[in-house]
Amino acid sequence: GFATELAKAMVRRGFAEVGLERIIGVTHPDNLASQRVLLKIGMRDEGWGRYYDQDLRLFAIRREEWKDGA
Repeated sequence: GFATELAKAMVRRGFAEVGLERIIGVTHPDNLASQRVLLKIGMRDEGWGRYYDQDLRLFAIRREEWKDGA
């Protein structure tokens, strides 16, 4: 869907154009749809993190794990 395509494009831009080494995404624990999108684009579930004064699910991908067009 649209969310997956947008997320792929943002990761591609972060690695290919901006030169980032790691990209993270955080979601509310109950937002399973967003978590599925992040997993679908190759991010790993890294457990919990504290962001925006909340405990959120943390997902991440490193440049060396990324496959362009994934």
